[in-house]
Amino acid sequence: KRWSDEVIPSLIQPYLRYQRLSRKLRDPVTPQLLICKNNCVCHHLKVVCINFDNMHSVDLVVCSCAPAAQQLIHMGYFPCAPLAPTLAVSLKVLTLVKQLFVRTPPNISAWCETFWVISWRHGV
Repeated sequence: KRWSDEVIPSLIQPYLRYQRLSRKLRDPVTPQLLICKNNCVCHHLKVVCINFDNMHSVDLVVCSCAPAAQQLIHMGYFPCAPLAPTLAVSLKVLTLVKQLFVRTPPNISAWCETFWVISWRHGV
């Protein structure tokens, strides 16, 4: 319920902004750091971020003004939990997965077409 009522609506504008700045995930974007504006009680959160070719950890300082989910979207990642995610997946990887599942059943033709579409969209 929290995903649909709180988290997803709060991510729509940051996601659309990231899509625009990255030219639909083609270009890298310098992350905008969200900073607490109200002197909230903040805590540190370590999140593993998954990319096509690597994984790395980021340390976030989160509070109600700068929730982890919004910070991750600003960095090009989607959180795997609504409040305190420990894992996030690159929006590019999620685009690949979406395209792959659109073209099911999973066979070699679906994989080839998916990779072609992703490559074309990212200007490769």
